Amino acid sequence: MTSTQRHTEADYRDSPLYGFAVRSKLYRPFTIFRGLYRTYVARSDAAYEPASWWDRYYTGQPIEDATTLNPGKELYPSLYHYNSIENLILSYLFNTGAAVDGAHVLDVGSGAGHWLGFYAGLGAASVTGVELSHPAAEALSERFADNTRINVIQGNVAEREFDRHFDLVNAIGVMFHIVDDEAFDRTVTALVAATAPGGLLVFGGHFGIFDNVNVQYDREGRVNKRLRSRRHWRRLLTGCRHVDFVRNDAYRHIDATLPENNLLIARR
Repeated sequence: MTSTQRHTEADYRDSPLYGFAVRSKLYRPFTIFRGLYRTYVARSDAAYEPASWWDRYYTGQPIEDATTLNPGKELYPSLYHYNSIENLILSYLFNTGAAVDGAHVLDVGSGAGHWLGFYAGLGAASVTGVELSHPAAEALSERFADNTRINVIQGNVAEREFDRHFDLVNAIGVMFHIVDDEAFDRTVTALVAATAPGGLLVFGGHFGIFDNVNVQYDREGRVNKRLRSRRHWRRLLTGCRHVDFVRNDAYRHIDATLPENNLLIARR
């Protein structure tokens, strides 16, 4: 693991409370309250530089689902994590009568490409992935070179102009890595604007009562994960007709750390 690759699990592993927090299922509140202390008492708030950080992160290691969670993450917790989110999305689509078949999908922060394959497998007419990291974008373009429905673009999604609106915009485990507040607000606004009327926005993360909480740092002490409150999200999504928060309790059933993986699903 390089000096830039310090994620939540490694961040807490040396704490005497770590094992207790995982086994007792108190890991989430442990993370939040530790983040509140570091954000508002210790005031550890120097931000990382996303583009270069993620380039280094994806250099020299396999680009796969487990890597997107944490370098060296075990296979079973990684599969369990992704499956739990898939099931929440599938149940929401089924219960609301929404369809992905024939839809045009935008996936933000595609990483190892899990959600590109997921939505293509549901019959999407096209899936456009936008990935900030050059190594990850190149790997994805090569991996899906034979799939004419999947297109991968390298860059910052807030700075892109698209030639269409999308029926579904997906950003799972991505938005909390935009730690600059202005960039975060600008990105959410851009994603809403990129969504077709009646389309869905699917965000994965933590949507609690505390706003602007820094919960993860790299080894240089720079913030690389920042959580926003439900109120913050609602303010940015005022142009949407419905905003639903879907809780994911999968972490209660496994003795492993999982990223913040609740869902916010909004209809344009």
